[in-house]
Amino acid sequence: MNLLRLLLLLALSTPVQAQYFQQRVDSRIEVRLDDELHQLHGKLELDYHNRSPHALDTLWMHLWANAYSRRGTAFDRQKLALEGSTRFHFAPAAERGGYSDLAFSVDGKPGEWGYHPEHPDIAWVRLPQPLPPGASCTLRTPFTLQLPASFSRLGHIGESYQLTQWYPKPAVFDADGWHIMPYLDAGEFYSGFGSFEVRITLPANYLVAATGELQEQAERAFLREKARETWRYFAKRDGPLADDYVYEPAPPSSDSLKTVTFRAERVHDFAWFADKRFKLVQDSVRLPSGRSVQTSVFFTRTEEALWEGAIEYVNRSVQYLSRTVGEYPWPQATAVQSALSAGAGMEYPMITVIGLSGDARSLDEVIEHEVGHNWFYGILATNERDHPWMDEGINTYYEQRYMDSLYSTSALDLPKVLGGAPGLDLGELGYLYQARQGLDQSTGLPSQDLSLVNYYLNAYDRPGKAFAYLEAALGRDAFDAAMQAYYRRWQFRHPGPADLQAVLEKETDLDLDWLFDHILNSDRKMDYALQKAKPQGKGTRLYLRNRGRIAGPVLLSGWQGDRIIYSAVLPGFSDRTTHDLPLPPDSFDRFQLDPHRLSPEVNRKNDQVRARGLFPRLEPLQLSILPRLENDRRTRLFLTPALGWNNYDKTMLGAAVYSSFFPPSRFQFALVPLYAIGSRSLAGMGEVAWRMLPRANAIRQIEISTQGRLFHYDDNGALGYRLKYGRLVPKLRLDLGRANNRPFSHALEARAILLWKQEPLFSGEEEYSGLTWNADQIYELAYEGKNEHVLYPFDFRAALEHQTYELEGRKRYTKLSLEWRQGWMYLRDRYLRVRWFGGFFLDNAQRKVDAISLGAFNLAQRGPTDYRFDHLWLGRTDERGLWSQQVARMDGGLRLPLPAGRREGRSNSFILAFNLQADLPWPRGWGLLNGIKPYFDIGYYDDTSVLLAQGNDFADQLIWSGGLLLDAANGLFAVHFPLVNSANVRPILNERGNYWDRVTFTLDLARLRPREVIRDILP
Repeated sequence: MNLLRLLLLLALSTPVQAQYFQQRVDSRIEVRLDDELHQLHGKLELDYHNRSPHALDTLWMHLWANAYSRRGTAFDRQKLALEGSTRFHFAPAAERGGYSDLAFSVDGKPGEWGYHPEHPDIAWVRLPQPLPPGASCTLRTPFTLQLPASFSRLGHIGESYQLTQWYPKPAVFDADGWHIMPYLDAGEFYSGFGSFEVRITLPANYLVAATGELQEQAERAFLREKARETWRYFAKRDGPLADDYVYEPAPPSSDSLKTVTFRAERVHDFAWFADKRFKLVQDSVRLPSGRSVQTSVFFTRTEEALWEGAIEYVNRSVQYLSRTVGEYPWPQATAVQSALSAGAGMEYPMITVIGLSGDARSLDEVIEHEVGHNWFYGILATNERDHPWMDEGINTYYEQRYMDSLYSTSALDLPKVLGGAPGLDLGELGYLYQARQGLDQSTGLPSQDLSLVNYYLNAYDRPGKAFAYLEAALGRDAFDAAMQAYYRRWQFRHPGPADLQAVLEKETDLDLDWLFDHILNSDRKMDYALQKAKPQGKGTRLYLRNRGRIAGPVLLSGWQGDRIIYSAVLPGFSDRTTHDLPLPPDSFDRFQLDPHRLSPEVNRKNDQVRARGLFPRLEPLQLSILPRLENDRRTRLFLTPALGWNNYDKTMLGAAVYSSFFPPSRFQFALVPLYAIGSRSLAGMGEVAWRMLPRANAIRQIEISTQGRLFHYDDNGALGYRLKYGRLVPKLRLDLGRANNRPFSHALEARAILLWKQEPLFSGEEEYSGLTWNADQIYELAYEGKNEHVLYPFDFRAALEHQTYELEGRKRYTKLSLEWRQGWMYLRDRYLRVRWFGGFFLDNAQRKVDAISLGAFNLAQRGPTDYRFDHLWLGRTDERGLWSQQVARMDGGLRLPLPAGRREGRSNSFILAFNLQADLPWPRGWGLLNGIKPYFDIGYYDDTSVLLAQGNDFADQLIWSGGLLLDAANGLFAVHFPLVNSANVRPILNERGNYWDRVTFTLDLARLRPREVIRDILP
């Protein structure tokens, strides 16, 4: 492609400003299914009608099936980065798919065409001459489509076929320009309205469900007979129907072929599904106008017990939405149970495909949601890629209304055993987790800019609740009237957020910027607070404050016992306001904001005030033994039994006392006091943390915390003493701004390590005379980052450390350490992992002394060399026995039990180290064998002592070791079996005794902290 043409194409892709218009596309497709090769052989003919005010010399075409053609497509990259899924990336070529034999012509003349420079699923077709406003052209192409395995929406499993996004189609050109978009798994579509006539040829014993109206009378009769067979099957069953997955091999394909034709008007997409095993139930529903709509459900034996009654779910959904939003315009509505790898269900005009549901209630819900997309996607055809909330979110609102009318519980309700506040559901819990850490995103972002968690929250849950919030503020009748006006105004068109806002504001005569600009198009937080209630004459005055940045309507309620006896909707406000109630305070027990939890509040602890009594804003205290979710109606204190052990304190019993568990709150503390049976003393640990979210984009979160520990770290049985240490670590952490749809995060951290250690005193005759306390202060500034991309994860840490101490005068050091850990996935779920470490003293008053200085670098990190007391050790100072074989991946990270009292592997100057380990290419599912991994460590230490290092050469200061490790719980615990070592450490290892004394292990107890466990589980 020459430069001039590229510039022209880019120009056509940029936005232009014009009055609303929409193009029309009329498509005629003939296609033949080869179910041996899993191929479609077809011909496409489409009429493109230019209704824009611009002459067009190029058409952009979506070839979305090419998303499955190779690695590196936008689909593949999103599956890796957003979902961490490697199934497609490592799929064999036979499971991939895409187009061949494309040959575009325009009005009978061969067309010049080519692929987008970045995306193989987007193409451009050059028109022989510009297409003027009001004119049409006919585009034709043959095509062969190799169908992929079921990785997303398009595909097949055996001889079950899901034909979605399967044909070449023009991108949308509207007043904002061309909307060219690659296929994505998390991110839906935007297509132009028109008509379809699709002729499908395939073996005669297939059942086909499709968009549009079936034309052949013979095929209609064939389907009616299949429906009768289905009812006979249900009537004659001699056992329970299947309510789970059933392996059901496909019967042989018929030798004869048939052609079925479907026609559809005023639609913007066409999907079809074919399976020889389909059962079929058919019915019809009558709409308020008296018009009848045919309904159908196609399903296999999988979950047939649920699908036996599914036709009622389709019927009920069509009638409910026709009555509530506007009448269904098409002749039929179908639900299909088939393979789907992109969610629980997927919508297309007149038809939806449903995956496994689990139970009848869930099937009812997903069918209603997907049938509802006929309105919010099919008829009101928003650009879903740019505004996913306009179809998913509004549709979720109507889905919830539908479910509330039929069921007393919601699929998002949390189990009571988790202990959350009344009405707290999974969606709100997810939002609070994200918002309180600055990980939430604006609902108005395009789908490709959202993280995986935020895609669900922002496309579905948050906007669904926002429209329930709007309904509560307006009243249901006014809300329904406004939404029905929106439906009438914009059906079969492409509305955007501004169009919806304009209709709603016109119908309600209200300014709705609080909804569209602040809730739906920003990451602002809402936080109204009820401050107090005071008698005012014969009534009550409430004092309210807005601590957030959204001034939405205030939903106020007054309670007497379990009943709401007063409700009001107050206008939104900034800062402070009051509200007078006509009843005296003794009429109420309490006042509450938003009792049904519709508004996006980030802190409901301040939403309630009691009408009388001491501390009316303080919730009742509740003690709990087990960790439970936040309950904003209680002040909770958790008290959970705790158990600990080390080789000096022995068994330790106590309790963990903490303020909250999940989601994170601004202030949290956790104290674990323990009684050590072995040392007969108190021990334990604790942490206090306070976090805030600055408005500056450069900093996502600020956390100020202090951690403390108190344990014994050594004992001397002969002299009868144990040594205790105390550690206090105040810390400031700045989590820096990040793109939340990217797997990279980074932070700055400053900490002070304040250590108090008991040490023995000896008299001049070397007799033990008691214990003394020594104090150390270490200061560290670190920059760290982490990339959680599934193919090549990495993390790094650069730290600057300084300490001044007394040792025959005032001494100091300043050291720099650099650590990089990298993984490469070379097969699916199989990694090669490497680690580099470099440690350098920038300044060290004892660089050249013969003794090992305080703060020395270590190639092999064990308890005795952990001078910062960073790690938790079972036998911190043991030099013999099992607990002395514990090592940590700190400093050089060599998995060797090098003695702390020797110079080998320790440096007052610098060290360099490299660690490697690899997963073996065992077949998946080999259990324990998957934990066996080869490893190799090598490190160099610079020995700068004046006397002891004389005569050392490079090889003397190079240490290496390798062997096999057994990894359990993804690195939580690992045992290392050395097989080879460098010659300079063999004598040292031999001094330890037999082979088993050289085996080492790692135990990363810090990963068991609740905050770390949650971070590992959640994205």
